[in-house]
Amino acid sequence: MYSKSIMTPPTGSCMADLFVGLIAEDMHKLAAGKVREFSLASKWCPSLDSSYDHSTLIYEAHYVYRARERLRRVALVPLRRALKLPEVFISAHAWESVRYTRVASVAMKNYTDLFLKHDADRFNTYLADVKSGKKRIATGALLPHEIIASLENDSGGEVVDLQW
Repeated sequence: MYSKSIMTPPTGSCMADLFVGLIAEDMHKLAAGKVREFSLASKWCPSLDSSYDHSTLIYEAHYVYRARERLRRVALVPLRRALKLPEVFISAHAWESVRYTRVASVAMKNYTDLFLKHDADRFNTYLADVKSGKKRIATGALLPHEIIASLENDSGGEVVDLQW
């Protein structure tokens, strides 16, 4: 709602994007020796802890971005890799590394078509082992109506039957 109004002042994030773009252009111009073509962004960009920074929160926006990126890189990626989450292997196209016994019920429901498309032999072997009782399939987070709704998907019918 507010983003569509022309009367709404720009947010700190929007202003931060504006300053980042202008200062990046100015840095390229500086490297090319085009000092006379600079914008005044570096003059007006708020300094850390200035009163202008307190109203725009530009440094806070940058800090949050950096902290979130560091959290992802330092903590979440290694933890997710250690958990052997299927999403890690799916995004890396490392289908042979997916451990189907570790796939959660909702992920199994969501990724059945991908497993059948990219790793059909191993996935069908896993399903046969589940049928014979050698292995188990996760069902914990799926509610009965979600399992029944999945029956509309022809390719995942066998998985849905095993989850039931």
